[in-house]
Amino acid sequence: MNFIQLGEVAHFLEKPSWVKKTMEQINKDLTMVGMPSIDESVPKSASLLAILLAPYFDNIIKYKPNKWAEFLYRVDVPEVWLHEAMHSENDEVPAVAFLIVKREMFKVYAREKYTSK
Repeated sequence: MNFIQLGEVAHFLEKPSWVKKTMEQINKDLTMVGMPSIDESVPKSASLLAILLAPYFDNIIKYKPNKWAEFLYRVDVPEVWLHEAMHSENDEVPAVAFLIVKREMFKVYAREKYTSK
């Protein structure tokens, strides 16, 4: 079986069209766990998207931790990534927000790669 490597999607991280698709995927996953979608204009890069999402995610963590756990399960961020982000010297919520963006972008890429053939 041919698995997608993270390096294959790295060059998509800053393309506005992929950032838009990633935001749509994040909103889909949020609504699937009973959370409202984020109604913001889509930034032009993945790193700016993570910055936009961090306060929203911080609010979920503080006030709806069960929904946060459901969302993380739905997004399927690898536990190793989460563990590293939670134990780094960086502010953990923005770090986790970027991991979510990266994982969702990876899912969008995989869906397009394997359904367009």
